[in-house]
Amino acid sequence: MRLRPIIVAVAVLLALVAPALVDSTPAGASLPPDVHQGNLVPENPRTDFEQILDGRVLAADRVGDRIVVGGDFTQIRLADGTVITQPYLAAFDIDTGALDQSFLPTVDKKVLAIEAADVPGTFFVGGKFNTIDGVTRRKLAKIDLGTGTVDPGWIAQADGPVKTMDFEGGRLFVGGDFTDINGSSRSRLAELDPTSGAVDPNFTIGVTGERDSGTRADGFFWGGGGIIVRSVRVTPDGSKLVVMHRGDLVGGLTRWGAAVIDISTTTPSVTDWQTDLWPATDFVGIVEGELSPDGSYFVVSNYIGNYPLIHDVVIAFPVAGGAGVQPLWVTQMFDSVYGVSISDAAVYVGGHFCWTEGPNTPVSPTYVPNPTGGNQYSCQRQGGGVWPDTVFRDQLAALDPATGLDLGWITSSNSFNGVRFLRVIDRGLIVGHDGDRINGFQVGRMGFMDLGPGFDPGPSCTSSLDANGNVVINWDDDGANHFSIRRDGSWLATVDPPTLTYTDTTATTGSHSYILRSIFSGGVKVDTDCGTVAVGAPPCGLTLVGSDVVVTWTDDGANHFSIRRDGSWLATVDPPTLTYTDTTATTGSHSYILRSIFSGGVKVDTDCGTVNVP
Repeated sequence: MRLRPIIVAVAVLLALVAPALVDSTPAGASLPPDVHQGNLVPENPRTDFEQILDGRVLAADRVGDRIVVGGDFTQIRLADGTVITQPYLAAFDIDTGALDQSFLPTVDKKVLAIEAADVPGTFFVGGKFNTIDGVTRRKLAKIDLGTGTVDPGWIAQADGPVKTMDFEGGRLFVGGDFTDINGSSRSRLAELDPTSGAVDPNFTIGVTGERDSGTRADGFFWGGGGIIVRSVRVTPDGSKLVVMHRGDLVGGLTRWGAAVIDISTTTPSVTDWQTDLWPATDFVGIVEGELSPDGSYFVVSNYIGNYPLIHDVVIAFPVAGGAGVQPLWVTQMFDSVYGVSISDAAVYVGGHFCWTEGPNTPVSPTYVPNPTGGNQYSCQRQGGGVWPDTVFRDQLAALDPATGLDLGWITSSNSFNGVRFLRVIDRGLIVGHDGDRINGFQVGRMGFMDLGPGFDPGPSCTSSLDANGNVVINWDDDGANHFSIRRDGSWLATVDPPTLTYTDTTATTGSHSYILRSIFSGGVKVDTDCGTVAVGAPPCGLTLVGSDVVVTWTDDGANHFSIRRDGSWLATVDPPTLTYTDTTATTGSHSYILRSIFSGGVKVDTDCGTVNVP
């Protein structure tokens, strides 16, 4: 189902044919390296991975040179045909596909979330488990892949399942169906210290009530259930947390389906963002959600009932907005949609569907129910149903980020329940399902569409000051036809190869972020973060007065300053105040960071150093 006025507007925003157009990426944000793909992943999976034989793959992430996989599986077949028992968690070499037999942890229940952690070779894991290798870790743990052991210093015991987590900018957020972590009351949503697992005392926003059961306007009732918070994602600039859920209230405010939380200050708060897409009597059937690489929009998958605009569909929302936010687009899938993951080239979706809207599907303000009886959108590849120009896509599809329409990426899964999990990483796309073949190739419960070990997601790009105080941008050639440079969200210039440098002589005093856009033939665009440069930047220093630590800095034009000690935020100070006294530091060594927060959400962190408190 197309929403014509919205799609036209979004298409204009996302096209960006020329630097003069307004870009949809928030100031200071960029595509992170793990989604710089520039094109669709291959339709065929790798066939050299040792195969998971049963259950489902429900989580995965790249950790160094391994793909760590979690779910409710129990058996893995090795290359020589040997079948071993390895429940719920495993790791595979990303280049050879071999199971890492030095990492065979004993986990007592299923794994639902995996996220690469702050220290290379470590990762966070969430799920329904209570022990790992005999160590009590209720629903949450941090694991060192190199040693194969649970981190003894990271403890975050939850009283209910953890479904989702996101580690971004040094901050770790988790969501699920818990009410308590480490003895602190946290309703289905929490921020944890990535080093210790301690619950952040400043983040107290919870998700309460439930909207996962109800009756549609046509009388269909669904009794739902399951984990309330389905996905948490932090915007690339670190300013907002998007929560996709089946609850009623977020922070005590009505926010059905999704909420956007401002996390740029010491005390986070629920923003005015709100959609009224879900009627009060109907159920919220969100299964999964993902944020776009540039942080401008997010997408949720939905199940049960084939009833647009809210069931058996994929919905894209803008992150920006207040009350009454409308979707950017809604795409009918005609059956349940589970997994969703987004690169710069596509919105990948997986589920129990076999049809979606093709590139010529007409706009219509209404949904036309099947007039002939039966399921015209079953997986028997005949007809095309009653909706014009639908295309057959067997449980996997790639949608256009600007319109939600099919991109012609044709692959398939032979799963029974459907494709449950998708994750874009730097090398390609990980697929988790309960079948054993993808596009006809036998792969077991996990498939990996690999862009290849030599895949270069984008040019190396750096920003620095020259002797005259001007900002110099340098990059290497990635074969693009043109390069465009953006400062703080505004385009500066377009440069053609072989020139691979640009000098910005107009940057004012303060901190500025730079993005390089590579523009390839066919209109493919890839954004690379060149970093942040402080022009005439303020120093930040520490002074010890007795047992108090005094942090001082000079003004760089920021709207707010936040001070962090040892990874935890202490306070936010507004100019003209340029000092903060920490009276709570305990005896020992402490490190301090000053965050300058500029208009437009641009954030710059300055290392103030380390001090020993007697």
